[in-house]
Order: sequence, then C-alpha cells, then structure tokens
Amino acid sequence: SKMTNWAFSDKYPSLAKERLSSHAFSWKRISSSDSEYSDAEGGMQSKTRSFQAKVRQGALTCFLSAVKSIEKKVLYGYWSAFISDEPGIGSPQTVSLMTIALKDPFPKTRACAFQVLSAILEGSKQFLSIAEDAIDHKRAFTPFSVSIASSIRELHRCILLALVAESSSQTLTQIIKCLANLVSNVPYNRLKPGLLSRVWNQIKPYIKHKDVNVRVSSLTLLGSIVSAQAPLPEVHLLLQQPVSLGMSDGTPALLLRSGAPEWRREPLPVSGEPSLALEKTTTEPCWLLRLCISLAVLPREDCYSDSDTSCLSTVSIYEPSPVRLEALQVLALLVKSYFILAQSFLLELGEVACKCMEEADPSLQLHGAKVSTNIHLMQICSSRSPWITCGLGQLIMWPHKIVEIFKK
Repeated sequence: SKMTNWAFSDKYPSLAKERLSSHAFSWKRISSSDSEYSDAEGGMQSKTRSFQAKVRQGALTCFLSAVKSIEKKVLYGYWSAFISDEPGIGSPQTVSLMTIALKDPFPKTRACAFQVLSAILEGSKQFLSIAEDAIDHKRAFTPFSVSIASSIRELHRCILLALVAESSSQTLTQIIKCLANLVSNVPYNRLKPGLLSRVWNQIKPYIKHKDVNVRVSSLTLLGSIVSAQAPLPEVHLLLQQPVSLGMSDGTPALLLRSGAPEWRREPLPVSGEPSLALEKTTTEPCWLLRLCISLAVLPREDCYSDSDTSCLSTVSIYEPSPVRLEALQVLALLVKSYFILAQSFLLELGEVACKCMEEADPSLQLHGAKVSTNIHLMQICSSRSPWITCGLGQLIMWPHKIVEIFKK
C-alpha cells in the first residue's frame, strides 16, 4: 500500500496534496467539533434545566389555581401532604412544598412555591386555631392539635431559612408576604412564645432593602405582628425595645438624625408647671414607633434603589408613596392594638396624622385620617386620661387642624 501511495503521489502530485490537505482539514474539523460538542452539550443541559424549571413553574401555577378554587375545609384535609410537621427537608419522608421553596435552583420557581403556600395559608385561621403545643410528652399518640402546632413551628423555621438565603428581590417579596400571611392566621396565644421574636428580629434588615416592594412587604409583616391576637405579651415586650436597641439590628440610618423638625419639637414647660418633658424622656419610644414616623413624614437621606426615580429629581424628598402608606397603616394598628405603649406619644402621632392629611395625595390623607381616628377612638376607650400625658392645650388643636385641612 505504501508503494501504491508513493506511486500515486509521484504520478499525481497535485491530487496527493489535495488529499493530504483534506485529511488535515478533516482532522481539524473533528477536533474543533469535539470542543463544540462539549459546548453544545453544556448548552443543551442548560436548556433542559430551564425547560424542567418551566414545567415545575407550570405545575405550581396549576396547583395555585386548584388551591384557590377548592373549598378550604376540603383543602385542609390534605394539609399534611403539602406541609411537613417535622424537620428534615429533602428526605423522601418529608418532601413538601418547602422542599421546592428551599432547594429549587430557580428563583422564579421558588417564588411560585411561596405563592402556593401563601394561598394555602390565606383564610386558615379557623383551621389553625386548634393548634396547641404538647404538654405531656409521654402520650401513646400525637393529638392532631399538636401535629398542627408542630407544622406551624416547622413553617416558621423553613420560611425564615428561605428569607436569610434568598437574594432575588422578587422571591424575597413573596417570602415576606407568605410570612405575613402565616403570622396573620397562627394562634400565637396557644403556642409557646418565641416564634414572633425570631420573625421580628430577622425582618428588621429588610426594611432598608434597595427594592421598594421588599420594604413595603416588610412593613406589612410588622403590621401583621402588631395585630396578631393583640395584645400579646411577647409582642408587648418587643415593642418596648428602645430605639437604640432597634438600630443595632439594621434599622435605616434615618432614625439616627438629630435636630427634629419644628412640628416635632416639644414645647418648653411654663414656669410653675410640672415638667412633662422630663417625664417623657424617661420613656423612650419603641423602635417600631420611631421607624414608622420617620418613614411616613421625614425626608430620606439617601436612595435605596436605582428604580426610585424620585431620588433623581426634586419631585419628592420623601419615601415612595407605598412605603409611606404602609408605615401609616402600621402606626394605625399600633395605636389600636397597643394603645398603652403609644399613649405617651399621642401628641407626636397626632402631628404626624395632621401632616399627612395636609398632603396632596388622597391616599396619604386617608391613612393619616385613619391614624387620627384610632387615636381619638382609643382615647375614648382608654380608662387612663391621655390629656395629662400629652398636654391638653395642644391636643385640643387637633380637631381645628382637621377642619382646616378639609376646608382647603
């Protein structure tokens, strides 16, 4: 064969060169295709994972539609099939919705899982009201009420784990909304304290998140905590935490500002009258009270998000309207549910309400009026007279201010 090749090359040198060049070209083509094949294989795997994620998202969307259309009493018959009552996420025995929410690699799929979980929790107050922590651990069987309590604790644990691990703003919003739905329906007065404290402490950093929706949902969650079976001793203790303690856990820097605006400054006591200002300084307002007042009426110092176009113009120096509205909503709930803690600061709260009712935005006017309404209703219902604490002369001015606002 060698002789044949030599003879062929001697007789047809041009054809021999073409054959050699074609062999070399084919070798290069094969080696190049090997590299391209590995790249193509990786691309196919990525596409396959993306298609599989879309299938899971479609299944969760279908599941969400089913949850919304099924009667609650029928749906909660399958509670244990979707929500685990013991730790061990990922093992074959405990596969649940939280398995997807915690372990799926796609943020959109995790968000879909939390949407389904939130829909299941919505309106579950009556079903969850039977939950009760176990007192006697030597029972031969586990009562259904204890199983529900265990699943509630496991939900708190898993959702808080997801909250800490999540980086997607869209998924974070769904997680916090789901947590707010859980807090609104759980009978904390029948469970051992501690669950709300963990939620309270872990949500604080997200109030200054760069995304507006995350900040709004965080305030919604705080409002759910304040209104959950109020008044709860655990929440009462949390609200008594001073501003200085709250700031160490990620409170926005706007709470550190000095030099209060003119409308927030306390009047100097007249000579011969007892110094009410000195009495008030001994009672430091809670972190949540100061936070909501700052978000509602104080100018912000920096921009949290590039999406906040108001930071780039002189249109508004305040927080975005949804944040201000939610802060006012939390203030209204705080006054209604824990008036005993807010009554020492009714003058300041009243001024906040009046300032909001002077705004051009009708929504801000409405929420400011809600704060003012709750203040006056709780004054009527309270056995302790708030006039002494806050100063009769200035509180009497509120109705006149409100009348002037509505005349404009």
